[in-house]
Amino acid sequence: AGIGLTSRRFGVDVAVDSTGAPAVLAEALALLRDVPWIETATERARPRLVVQGSYPADALPTLPYYDLFAREAALIVPRDCHPEDLADSLDLIAGGQLRLDDLYEAPRPGAEAA
Repeated sequence: AGIGLTSRRFGVDVAVDSTGAPAVLAEALALLRDVPWIETATERARPRLVVQGSYPADALPTLPYYDLFAREAALIVPRDCHPEDLADSLDLIAGGQLRLDDLYEAPRPGAEAA
């Protein structure tokens, strides 16, 4: 979710949680920018929380309603499990149109995490 990479004073327009860890989802929501009461959603795009993670049935996340309300946040929960999407992605990777080397670094021990 990029905790610590952004200032809480300003917040972000889009936060994406792809971890599947319920606690991280609440942290991602907290990163969204606040929407002042004098600002309407039509003046600026509404902040968005994209939930890309898959959560175990016995550990479903809860979202603090007030945090969503105060930010006028849009909650987006895309489905990405279609076999044709995976096949298309693999074709793009094989054809060199989708590069993955910029998306990740070498694995590191958890003790090195910020």
